[in-house]
Amino acid sequence: MRARTLLLAGVLAGCSFEVPTESDSGGAGGGVDAGTIAKDTDGDGVSDLADVCPHVVDPEQRDHDTDRRGDLCDVCPHRMESGADVDLDGVGDVCDPRPTIAGDRIAYFEGFYKPVSWAAVIGGNTWTFGNGAASQPSTDNAFQLIRDDNPNLGHVLVEARFRVEQITGSTSSRRSSGIVLGYRDPDTYWFCGLAAAGQQAEVNAGKVSWGLFGNSFDFNLGAFPAAMPGDWAVLRARSSETSSGDTTLDCSIERMGITGSASFTMDAEAAGDVGLRTNGAATSFDYVFVVASP
Repeated sequence: MRARTLLLAGVLAGCSFEVPTESDSGGAGGGVDAGTIAKDTDGDGVSDLADVCPHVVDPEQRDHDTDRRGDLCDVCPHRMESGADVDLDGVGDVCDPRPTIAGDRIAYFEGFYKPVSWAAVIGGNTWTFGNGAASQPSTDNAFQLIRDDNPNLGHVLVEARFRVEQITGSTSSRRSSGIVLGYRDPDTYWFCGLAAAGQQAEVNAGKVSWGLFGNSFDFNLGAFPAAMPGDWAVLRARSSETSSGDTTLDCSIERMGITGSASFTMDAEAAGDVGLRTNGAATSFDYVFVVASP
């Protein structure tokens, strides 16, 4: 299905690590000498035996997926996996949009361990940061937080984990949460997210554009047979631009076995920044993982 609404009032980081066992470090004729214990290859103040990224300077030792490969050297920092990377492009097979074709790169991984300096481009900067999440507590208006990358990203795969805590009871305005892709300005961006649809929800993939009569909200939708508020969900969106100038956005959401997806194609470029968006929905975001493709 496809819908269109005019005159919108408000616009919506592999290394490996093995821990020595007790039998490795004790007993006659064996063990680890003091020099090995103190070795700090990357000079970040953390010994190699304890360092989740022994060859990458990483004093903060962030390890979001707790697989003992730190965020800064993990080929998939948000997912526990083997570290396999068949095409050797630095993006792990389980999170690479093209696992057998080299050329992709991890643009960034944000675990929201502390406040970020992203720009609040829509709504006030009332975002909060704590317990490893970025949260927008308000259900009153639209809020949009954007990370400014220079140069702008182009074709991207974005994965985010989010949870809608509460939505406004008013049905007079749109209630939605998700991610923004290809952001150029408050009137021009792609979006992928979850929106309220009666007592249930729907997956939306589309674009906001400036038109003759104001902002134009064009999108396709897919069913999501559950209420919008609920447990943590994983959202994945991929933008790809054709030689003719069309961009296709593929969007999917999974929550506790419930899935939904939608795709949208428009004659518009994919380039731009990535960010978060809420509208009439109090939402927390656990992480944002972005892969850029040629």
